[in-house]
Amino acid sequence: MCVWLFQNSMVDHTNKIKEFFNNIGITINDADLFTEALSHKSDNEEIHYQRLEFFGDSILSFLTSEYLFNDNSSLREGELSIQKTSIVSKEALVNVFNALKFNDLIYINRKSFEKEIPESIKADIIESTLAAVYLDSGMDAARIYFDLILKHTGKMPDYFFARNEFQEKVLELYKILPEFRITNTENGFSCSIYIKDEFIALAEANNKKECEKKAANKALNTFKRRLNEDNCMH
Repeated sequence: MCVWLFQNSMVDHTNKIKEFFNNIGITINDADLFTEALSHKSDNEEIHYQRLEFFGDSILSFLTSEYLFNDNSSLREGELSIQKTSIVSKEALVNVFNALKFNDLIYINRKSFEKEIPESIKADIIESTLAAVYLDSGMDAARIYFDLILKHTGKMPDYFFARNEFQEKVLELYKILPEFRITNTENGFSCSIYIKDEFIALAEANNKKECEKKAANKALNTFKRRLNEDNCMH
């Protein structure tokens, strides 16, 4: 009886996965491949998404580069890189996972994650399923899925690109990179930015990456004001 119920549950889950991809114009040929792409190792130690995630990361990088290159002929390499970072970032892929309700499709041991599925896993799932689509149906199908990913990446906060932009400007003007000094605080982290030992900006946040981006955004605004003031004086 228990085996019968388990088998029927697996069939229902597989049908749900097939229905999801069929609704976006992709027909699943190898259901086992998508089961692997949607399986976390907490649910199955032998069959899980990690190899597919590795491959999907490269496919996502290629399709993003192709899209940006073809659709943004006026952008320079640095600007293209910034746009690419937005699309392939963990934050963007988490937005896709949530928007497409992959929480209902993923095979995971829910007891291992009592509160919520970690963001790193959510991002991995988007990459592993992209690899599954490519392996199962080819590049045309992968591009269909990529268009859906692109649609749901969401708008990143204003400070999201600040670190890259700030580093590029400092490197262009001073031929060196700015220094990001991270310290622990009671509520998270503090980041101070220096150029040639000169203090430029300070910001705090719950995690290191966000802290660096916020500090870089402040530094960038300070930097732009200084450049404008110098231009006015001349």
